[in-house]
Amino acid sequence: MSQPKRVVRVVEKFDLLKLVQDGIDEIDIDDSFFVTDVGDVIKKFILWKELFPRIDPDYAIKSNNLSFVANTLAALGTGFDCASHGEMKQVLGMGVDPDKIVFAQTVKPVHNIKMAKDKNVSKMTFDNEYELLKVKEHYPNADLLLRLAFLPKSSNKIQFGAKFGCSLETGKYLLKKASELNVNVRGVAFHIGLGCEDDGIYTKAIEDSAEIFRIGTALGHKMDFLDIGGGFPGHETESVKEVAKTINTAIDMHFSAPNIKIVSEPGQFFATHCMTLIVNVHSKAIKLNEEGEEVPNYYITDGIYQSFSMKGSGGKNPTPLTIKTLRDTSKMSLKKSVIWGRTCDPNDQVESEILLPELKCGDWLVLENFGSYRITTSSSFNGFLQHPSFNYIERDVWETFKDMKLPNIDIDYDVIEN
Repeated sequence: MSQPKRVVRVVEKFDLLKLVQDGIDEIDIDDSFFVTDVGDVIKKFILWKELFPRIDPDYAIKSNNLSFVANTLAALGTGFDCASHGEMKQVLGMGVDPDKIVFAQTVKPVHNIKMAKDKNVSKMTFDNEYELLKVKEHYPNADLLLRLAFLPKSSNKIQFGAKFGCSLETGKYLLKKASELNVNVRGVAFHIGLGCEDDGIYTKAIEDSAEIFRIGTALGHKMDFLDIGGGFPGHETESVKEVAKTINTAIDMHFSAPNIKIVSEPGQFFATHCMTLIVNVHSKAIKLNEEGEEVPNYYITDGIYQSFSMKGSGGKNPTPLTIKTLRDTSKMSLKKSVIWGRTCDPNDQVESEILLPELKCGDWLVLENFGSYRITTSSSFNGFLQHPSFNYIERDVWETFKDMKLPNIDIDYDVIEN
């Protein structure tokens, strides 16, 4: 593969299928790769500022830590949501101010707390008394954010309330305990979860956060920071627009004071749509199902240990799976098919039943919206390495970005202008 890992090419137009074919020609082997539209990250940043004028984005780097996404957002001035020593180290290494980082992990090893203290990352979340005592011992000057738990009525793809966060009543107790320990609680954090369809839960969460602010202020805490979490999809901007209306209304009602800093933790929103995965059908077999029907079984150059790892871990794919073929199959009938991953694990099954046209060995499949929770959750099981990425940005977006970026943040990749 001749393309260096840290190169972004300027193009007049981001023509996905043409760039996919260019990637196939350049990679020169039947293996997977990504095509990344760096400009989409910049467009999403502009859209965010339009949708949420009061809310600053703290990018959830766990969703995609590649420099083409994370470093671009740093250059645009976003803050960062970090959940570990490694994530903080990467973000600080990009030149991000420690004050723009939230250590958004309610339960932390002591060495992580000490690292945050050493690097002046003061804002961190907590949700229980044991963590409060731990922070008191190792970082007494930290600015704590009390994380509340909420369980939406609708079925989220991924919920956090069972593992992270506390009830409103427990939160009131923790505020008093923190006051007794002389540890400052600076604000509130919550995260509704991924794929939430219950807009009303945001109103409830912001109302409860305002109550915590009132109680905390009365106890002497300096309450001036609200973190509303993330979970906003990056491939369905219309649904985000509707949620934004609900959130903005609640913010205006309960947090109108200009001194209150409000942030969110978008990850998918910035990362999902910018990357397209291209996989190869390297093998094929016809097998009988339980009904005695002949079913095509396809084996691809990816699987649950790499780009489909969220499915393999027992979760659901963060975005709906839509598969396109590079060759024209529009006139072909669809058949029930099975897709297998490439490892020796018999559970490495990408789809147990999916309608597809008849595929051939050597066919290339194009899967859009593969930028979030694909890279960071993959492994090298069976010796398969991370896929390369061919990265592009449209010329007009590149010119806009150069005018917008912060002068003190260097982008960690080379840009080739033809």
